[in-house]
Amino acid sequence: MKQARKRGFTLIELLIVIGIISVLAALLMPTLSRAREQGKRVSCMSNLRQLGMAVTMYLSENQGRYFEYYRDLPDGGRLWYFGLEPHYGIVRKEGERELDAGKSPLWEYYGTVGGIELCPSFDYQLGIYKLKFTGASFGYGFNLCMFGKHERKVTDPSRTIMFADAAQVNTFQAPASSRNPLLEEFYYVSPTEKLVHFRHWGLANVLFADGHVESLPAYPGTYDQRLAGARVGMLNPPGDNTLFGGDELCLSR
Repeated sequence: MKQARKRGFTLIELLIVIGIISVLAALLMPTLSRAREQGKRVSCMSNLRQLGMAVTMYLSENQGRYFEYYRDLPDGGRLWYFGLEPHYGIVRKEGERELDAGKSPLWEYYGTVGGIELCPSFDYQLGIYKLKFTGASFGYGFNLCMFGKHERKVTDPSRTIMFADAAQVNTFQAPASSRNPLLEEFYYVSPTEKLVHFRHWGLANVLFADGHVESLPAYPGTYDQRLAGARVGMLNPPGDNTLFGGDELCLSR
């Protein structure tokens, strides 16, 4: 009695199976991509909360006054709030400037927690990205209206921005130019400039002065059209100071 021959897959059947798998993979990829981005967005929100706690500790030890954006030092260095640039003003190419993050006024309050100053959704490998310093330094922007002010000036902390996802479209420092706009880190956000980076699927994470974080969309029509795909814009209508502490904070000295 002959033994029945086992039937294998035909080429057509294999191609059908491969086709089905390809279709399923194509359907799942956007979901997986969004899940990864959601994880990065949550991590970014945690970073902002920890930076907010660092600022709170700084205020408690500095008479309630916020740090300056930068301070020029007698030895020619510049102390930015996010680190020391020891050779500021010496001609160096963008991307070759040195920065000592450990000299930041905030470093002692967050330096033991590695990497919270960098947003995981800021893609430093993008072809349109331009370094300012020798490496990634700080992915968030502090509220320009707060620098050097006393915390009592913040009368509505639940609606006053402290930090936000930030970036700048650069057209004026080589290798960037008007014909070759590039994206770079930026370190403050303001009510009058397109500096908020909506890098979380069109949303920007924003830390408010009371410590809570929200993911907010851009105000319609405010994307910087020099590099529209980079999603750099504003949270507010141009010149509206409401989210930045109002006129009392933004216009006071």
